[in-house]
Amino acid sequence: MEQTGKNADYTKRFSEYFEREVAQHAAKSISDKSEIELQIIANDLVAAESLTFMKEGGKNLIHPRPAVDPHIIFKLTPSAADEILADTSTEIGPIGVNIMKLIISRDPSKKISFQIKAGIFTLITKGYFGVLTAGGGQFMAFLASKGINGIGAIKAALKKK
Repeated sequence: MEQTGKNADYTKRFSEYFEREVAQHAAKSISDKSEIELQIIANDLVAAESLTFMKEGGKNLIHPRPAVDPHIIFKLTPSAADEILADTSTEIGPIGVNIMKLIISRDPSKKISFQIKAGIFTLITKGYFGVLTAGGGQFMAFLASKGINGIGAIKAALKKK
């Protein structure tokens, strides 16, 4: 997939975003070689750009390609991607809350959707739930305010996707 124009800078921008100390800490629990695909969706609902978030040697990396075997695929509008990338918070909780607000947004221009490709066992053993707990009390309180409190509720919410 050729990257041109404004979209081509998403690889660089997400690389810088995930290199930040707060992002390294948030993704600390995710196992090496685990893949998450980020698709920037064009107006016609087709991925204009696909990136792969991967842990290698304990470090967050972005590869400018679709994931080979993604556990999760996030589909972001350009507006949602720009909003995430503009967040300069240095705390995991507020970042997680902002991302969740985009996931539950009713505004289609700021919507993030996602598809879970792995089973619950893989999500647990590969460390994905550690990202949720890294958000701390503020993030967990936000989830609880939306009726998601505890691992059982999280599993149920994931099965609905």
